[in-house]
Amino acid sequence: MKRTIVILLIAAAGCVAAAWWVSSRQAAQRAAEHAALEKQRADRAVEVERAKHQASRAAAPVVAPAPPEPALAITEAPPPPPVKSSPPPKVQAPSAAPASKAPRAKPELKDPLARVALGLVGADAEAEAVWALAINNPDLPGNEREDLIEDLNEEGFPDPKNLTADDLPLILSRIAVIEDHAPDAMDEVNAAAFMEAYKDLVNMFLRLTQP
Repeated sequence: MKRTIVILLIAAAGCVAAAWWVSSRQAAQRAAEHAALEKQRADRAVEVERAKHQASRAAAPVVAPAPPEPALAITEAPPPPPVKSSPPPKVQAPSAAPASKAPRAKPELKDPLARVALGLVGADAEAEAVWALAINNPDLPGNEREDLIEDLNEEGFPDPKNLTADDLPLILSRIAVIEDHAPDAMDEVNAAAFMEAYKDLVNMFLRLTQP
């Protein structure tokens, strides 16, 4: 009888140990999966920030350094010629020139981040989400929303005036973006801008594909 009890106790302990081992393995596996998921999210965030940084650097003007001024040769000046006295010239009063109008500066953007994201629309889902929120923001001025849509045919292309076959994937992707968002345009400003951008992108596609 005692031997049977001992055997049962040993079997129960083995079951407990096996259950603990399986539970610890499952917990370790869940922890590894969670860590891998967090790493993927972190890598994705780094890629988006890198793309935004590259877009902002590409948009920044390159200022060429000013050439050095040539050294002036120091020479002894000759003596001035004698001055002959002459009657003073008649000086006419300058006529009043019309005041020129100063060029009007562009208004400051209310959502500059959306402008950066515009260059990545069609190539990056997170940038497209930032852009979509901006064009559907009723607090954003209509002209700023209009530019964010119409400039889909320029921003993000290396040279919009000299397109190549390498630009075709982005052109097609942006045509699809407009087809997704245009039916839900928030107002007439956005609807007209979508039509203009769509027409330009289709023409760009035809120029590259037709012989």
